[in-house]
Amino acid sequence: MHIPLLSYSITRDFRSPLFSLVVYAAVIIVVGLLIPLNYALTGYETVTIALQDFNTTPRHWYTDLGLGPSPGSLCEPHIFNLGDPFVTNYSIFTWSFEAVLSEGVNDTASRSSLAYSGSNLDSCDVRYMTLSANPLTWTATFMATVACNDTATKDFPMIMSTSFTQDLSRSDTLKFLTDLSNNNLQNSVVSLLKWAASDIINNMEIVLNVTNNAGPTALSYFQIVNPDFYCHNERLGDVDPSCSAIPPDLPIDEPALVFANAQVSYQGSTPPGLLTNYSAAISNTMQIMLAAVRLDIGNIFPNNFLVYPDAINATIAPELPVPGASASLDTSSGLYGIGISKQLHDDRITGTSDNVLFMPMNASQPSVIDIQYLCHFPQEKSPGQAFVSVLVATLSMFSSGWAAFLLVATYFAKRNSLQANVCDGHVDLERSNLESRDGEIPLLATHHRYEQ
Repeated sequence: MHIPLLSYSITRDFRSPLFSLVVYAAVIIVVGLLIPLNYALTGYETVTIALQDFNTTPRHWYTDLGLGPSPGSLCEPHIFNLGDPFVTNYSIFTWSFEAVLSEGVNDTASRSSLAYSGSNLDSCDVRYMTLSANPLTWTATFMATVACNDTATKDFPMIMSTSFTQDLSRSDTLKFLTDLSNNNLQNSVVSLLKWAASDIINNMEIVLNVTNNAGPTALSYFQIVNPDFYCHNERLGDVDPSCSAIPPDLPIDEPALVFANAQVSYQGSTPPGLLTNYSAAISNTMQIMLAAVRLDIGNIFPNNFLVYPDAINATIAPELPVPGASASLDTSSGLYGIGISKQLHDDRITGTSDNVLFMPMNASQPSVIDIQYLCHFPQEKSPGQAFVSVLVATLSMFSSGWAAFLLVATYFAKRNSLQANVCDGHVDLERSNLESRDGEIPLLATHHRYEQ
């Protein structure tokens, strides 16, 4: 059986000293570049960590060289499923993912989840709100629905809602004031909603007294939020500062009323003048809810009085008159008088009042959903592992490049000289034999050439 023999290459020196000098210098430079390059590529291992900022990227020594990852390329989007709860970075309300905003006839039905990659909620706004108040139990239920849809990017087309019930019992009055005096944004907003709803229930109790318990014992109100044509989200473009004097357009229509005799009054059937007893208090409550929701989703308008207190007087009614009520009854707005009085706000600024109010609320940051993302970040290996990884990678890359370089250099050397295809040892042997024979060195014959 014939076994093929192993072979080896026959070498010959490049005759140019300058060429060798240039190659040696290039080798030093290339190796010096390969070592830090391979340290950046192989000296790190990937670890998975949970972070709240989707666009976070780690800073290492090589990021300034343009070798770092681009923002948002290291984290996985968060997948929201229907019913998933979440809060924004303002943490005022707890929201629930209700649906994907439809772009076609069957779009909503075909999608039950949505990927979120940390985009701002600037394109979100309130679609409608509901309020229910019960003077018998002194409770109020709030609900708001928000739609997010950036028409330019189609980013995060979510419909989300929040709802909660608050106890408005008189024993909580001192707690209202305590919540308003601290710096907790959620407590302050919820306390204002409590004050606003308490004004409605207080008016309902006054009506019950005036009408000998013939007034409504429960109220439910549905508010559609019309687009604001005067003011615009200041984060989406230039706005006219003068629109701060124009309150959001929330026309108060007839609520649904439940009476003690179980009679229910819907829109169009409310007794004439009855709505007058509650319209101002309902308007205050809806304005508070709208301002709070827009603050929570980062949709800031110049007429949002929670952020710009100068808009308070144009937005919140200080008096809640009830026709036929005794003059001794207090029908002033507790919300305005105690919670957000512009005068108290001015007193705080001038230092003439001990009231510690929360306004204006800080809305300097864009609103994002407060969740954690799984991010795959590079982390430095141990010194031993990093050394082996860099060594193997550098040798591999250099060997490949060196082989390719020799191939090209040899091609040009053979092309320029017939003797370049003969090994140095054979040339020396032929020279020695010919010199000993006649002292001359002819050109080498073809059959004496050895291929490298």
